[in-house]
Formats: sequence, C-alpha cells, structure tokens
Amino acid sequence: MNPEMKTVSIPVPSVGRIVHFVLPALQQLRPHCAGDHRPAIIVRVWSENEPDSAVQLQVFLDGRNDQEDFAGNLLWITSVRHDEIDKTPGSWHWPELVPAKEITPHA
Repeated sequence: MNPEMKTVSIPVPSVGRIVHFVLPALQQLRPHCAGDHRPAIIVRVWSENEPDSAVQLQVFLDGRNDQEDFAGNLLWITSVRHDEIDKTPGSWHWPELVPAKEITPHA
C-alpha cells in the first residue's frame, strides 16, 4: 500500500437513514421546485453494503410550497441513484455538513 494514500470511510445507505433528495421536474410539483433539496428517509436499499446503491425514498415535501394541488407531504420515489458530486435532479445524496457556530453565552 502506498504510504501517501489515506484510508477514508464512505457511508453506506441503510433503511431509516435520512438523506437529501434533489427534486426533479414532476407534474405534481410546482415548476420552481426543480433542483431544490428535500429531506427523505430510505425505505429500501437495492444493493446492501454498496455506498452508491440505488434506494427507495419517502420524500418530505414543503406542503403547498411544493405542490399546487396539495396531496400530502410525502412523495414515494423508487430506484433513486446516488449522486454526491453533481447532485442532479432525481438523485439522492448525504446531507451537507453544516459546521457548528461558536457563540458567546450572555452572563
């Protein structure tokens, strides 16, 4: 093994994990939502122990902000591919890390 190569850990999708889904242009969604990210829960993994596995998701929508004819806040999406780099519409990725903010408590 090359001593300059570092080992990295890659998360593997599993049922119950929260990920982000990039909304595609869908008939039941408002056009301005395409490309927006929404939280989703993995309900099925197609290739166990594979970091890039396709998954099935229950996507949490933003109510009437996302849907013209409000039909509920969940959207079931099947066979969603992983795209950590480009985050293309219709793909899933791990939530972006938001660093903690340092604050000074009031005395």
